[in-house]
Amino acid sequence: FRIKEATRLVIETARKGNEYLSKKRPWEALSSKNVRTVIYNAIQTSAHLALMLYPFMPKASITILNILNLKDLYQKPRFIREWEIVKPGTQIEKPFPVFRKINLQRI
Repeated sequence: FRIKEATRLVIETARKGNEYLSKKRPWEALSSKNVRTVIYNAIQTSAHLALMLYPFMPKASITILNILNLKDLYQKPRFIREWEIVKPGTQIEKPFPVFRKINLQRI
């Protein structure tokens, strides 16, 4: 198994997702036509990250999938090829931080 490479890929995907949100800044342009696309992409990225995390952090993965109303993905696992995991119109739960920020000074 190539665990180090797989975890690097998860971290890089999360980093790219954060960069995308920081660049698009949907919280500043709520009336913009593009805000729906930005939120859509952020939700899809979160779903993919949750699936990528499952082998390493199953509890965190399940928490994210539950927020996104995707319980069936861990109850009936299957290979996902498409970008759209969360279908438009899906009611998601109120999001909350799944991970705490690590204070590097305390390490």
